[in-house]
Amino acid sequence: MRKMIWREFTLALLDVFKHKKNKSRGLLRVNLRQYRGPEIELRDGTLVRPGDSIGELHLSNSAFFNILRNCSSDVQAVMKIKKEMKQELTQLAELVQQNKIDQRVEAFFGITFFHQGARLLGLDIKEINSAFWRLCYQIGQLPLFILIHPFSWIHPKKKNLVPKEIWISRSALLRHFLPTSKS
Repeated sequence: MRKMIWREFTLALLDVFKHKKNKSRGLLRVNLRQYRGPEIELRDGTLVRPGDSIGELHLSNSAFFNILRNCSSDVQAVMKIKKEMKQELTQLAELVQQNKIDQRVEAFFGITFFHQGARLLGLDIKEINSAFWRLCYQIGQLPLFILIHPFSWIHPKKKNLVPKEIWISRSALLRHFLPTSKS
């Protein structure tokens, strides 16, 4: 009961501060930018170098909380979010294939506490090497984590949650998320 009240409160709070211009209800948002970190190699051999074009993935908090509100358990919510993320990544792959995303984009990445779910979808997980930036992201994402799990921050295992980078190369996105033709 307490969890349901907390979720309703969180959704009401998000409605107050929601950005009215963005009418899309999808779970993912993508911003294109230049990569400024150190050179990294992804699992499929793709090298991402400083100055390369990348897609930065952002999770829509309101869409995320709408899923949580409509699920009766955490397990059901995790399964629904995984399904929605797979659909969103499939749509992103279709946009890439149709050249609606700049062809110079080498890879897509995001930073999240919820990297275990990303691993289930086949994305690469990378540590944030800079202690300063890791702390900044941890502080920045902590309110979101507390809103989702209001009493979990007291639990010792949750205190060690650290945000990580999730990555997928352009070619891996197309390979894993484009529907295969059944000819």
